[in-house]
This record gives sequence, C-alpha cells and structure tokens, in this order.
Amino acid sequence: MRGIAVLSVVFFHSFENYFPYGYLGVDAFFVISGFVVAPLILNIFEKSEVTGGVFKPICDFYLARVYRLAPALFTALVFSILIFYLNFAKKIKLKLYLTR
Repeated sequence: MRGIAVLSVVFFHSFENYFPYGYLGVDAFFVISGFVVAPLILNIFEKSEVTGGVFKPICDFYLARVYRLAPALFTALVFSILIFYLNFAKKIKLKLYLTR
C-alpha cells in the first residue's frame, strides 16, 4: 500500500492533469507508516517494563533505521550530484567566468 501511495505522488508530479489528487499519497504513506512503526515502538516499551531500560532499545531501533536508510540516501545524493554536475557545471562555469 505504501508503494501505491508513492506511485500516486510520482504520477501526480509526472502527469498532474491526470492525477490531480496524487499529493494525497504523501498523507497515505505517513498514515500507513505510522501503523507499521507504532507497534514496533510500543513493543519496545512493553519489553522495557520487564528489562528496566528503554533508552538503549529506542536507540537501537533508530540506529537500525539509519543503517537501513543510509545506503539509499547516499546513493540518491551521489546520483543527484552527478546529474547536476553533468547538466549544469558548464553553464555555471560560463556564468561565473562572464561575471568576472
């Protein structure tokens, strides 16, 4: 379902005339993500009542999310910088050269 929400946003940006309410996919994505993540966090709090500590399990929970998302973030940044450089570097250098 989250994939459908993401696709609705992508289609909204690609074909705005055909998907005028595609931006609602953002709201749907966050609602569905909340239903997915909330039980995981509540489970951590339930287990912490038995073990006595909540700080380390919460840190481990978010650290696992960082390890899962960081490679995709890094890849997206590298490709974005590469595409920007390939498309706009000559124009920016020319503009900087002409303004001196």
